[in-house]
Amino acid sequence: VASVPSANAHPNVAKAQALLERLHRREFYRNVNTLVPAFPYPDAVKRLNQAKVRDAIVKLGGGMFQASDIWVDVVRITMGGKRDPETGEYDNPLRYVLFTGSGQSPAQYIDPVRYAPSSTPISSEEIAVRVYCRVSDDDVVFAAMCDATSRWWKQLTASTPSGGGGSHKTMAVAE
Repeated sequence: VASVPSANAHPNVAKAQALLERLHRREFYRNVNTLVPAFPYPDAVKRLNQAKVRDAIVKLGGGMFQASDIWVDVVRITMGGKRDPETGEYDNPLRYVLFTGSGQSPAQYIDPVRYAPSSTPISSEEIAVRVYCRVSDDDVVFAAMCDATSRWWKQLTASTPSGGGGSHKTMAVAE
């Protein structure tokens, strides 16, 4: 193991040392839930950000935990298309790629979404919300956070046009 310079060397060295010690002790954040909304995304899902999700879950927690006990990661993966400023939807970049069938000239365009729906995505954007508990050793806080996260997700997805709320996966369990 490499030696770590003294904390006096740089102001951030003490933070880095504390992080390395925590990792060495295997004190990781516990994954409360990974939530994947159903497509098409309702407007409430499109507007999600870390602070909104965290604050809503803390409010539903009924004082069992604080904002500093929770870490939220809103992950958006796009296929590189441009976002429409009016709808907020990402443009499907496959619209700009020419596909041809066998025996066809390159000028004959085949729409991949129309003719090959099983091999093209239904959305140009994927959204996932990951919620982590920073208090790794408190099972009561973890359970309260799991419950509050589940209730928040049900409230958020109750108004989806498809009636489905997507999926959620609880990755960690109280030990």
